[in-house]
Amino acid sequence: RARTARAAAARDATPADIVKMNTYIVNYKQSDYAAMREARAVLFPEGTNPPASTLVGVTSLAVDGLMIEIEAIAMALTDAHEPHHLTHH
Repeated sequence: RARTARAAAARDATPADIVKMNTYIVNYKQSDYAAMREARAVLFPEGTNPPASTLVGVTSLAVDGLMIEIEAIAMALTDAHEPHHLTHH
């Protein structure tokens, strides 16, 4: 979650600019959902409009030892006030 916020800030965006999140968790169990919801609450506190999201349980990720991958897609305005798509893996 901290890396997601830092990646958004590096592109002059904030977590509020995130419009879609895809989360991949190795060996996901339904009991993991509460911890995932707590982590999301740090980026998207109660009363804010969280982005659309998908959570997928997987058997492994591309790099051995990784347990979670979050892909965040943000939509921020450029200096010209034109939409600019930002994607961070």
